[in-house]
Amino acid sequence: MIESNINETPLEFTIGNGTVVPGFEEAIVGLSPGQTRTVTIPSEKAYGPYRQELVNTLPTDAVRQTIDELEANKNLGLLTYPGVGEVYIWKKPDGMIGYLQFSNITEQTTTVDENHPLAGKDLVFEITLMDIVGQR
Repeated sequence: MIESNINETPLEFTIGNGTVVPGFEEAIVGLSPGQTRTVTIPSEKAYGPYRQELVNTLPTDAVRQTIDELEANKNLGLLTYPGVGEVYIWKKPDGMIGYLQFSNITEQTTTVDENHPLAGKDLVFEITLMDIVGQR
């Protein structure tokens, strides 16, 4: 999977606020504005391991009913991850984002994978620190 924000708005975040994966934060620390670094972030410091217990085969009717309810509550989005495909996202009752990928769909059953699409994957970034704002 390849993503880029080259020639787009730079990613702005505050170190320690949890908006990016821990390995990305660690890669930024020590960089000076204008400096570039290529880093490999292991899955443990990215989106975590792929968890087989988050993959279940469920009755297709129940899956459709859940999707219909999420859509009716305007709580279902669709993202396309390059190299992964379509992933549905929804907001869980605890405020966290949930992920849903479907496979092996038959009239009787559907396999539902609730892992983050990048779980279990090491990530490679080329990072250029553009600026440090709000420095104290």
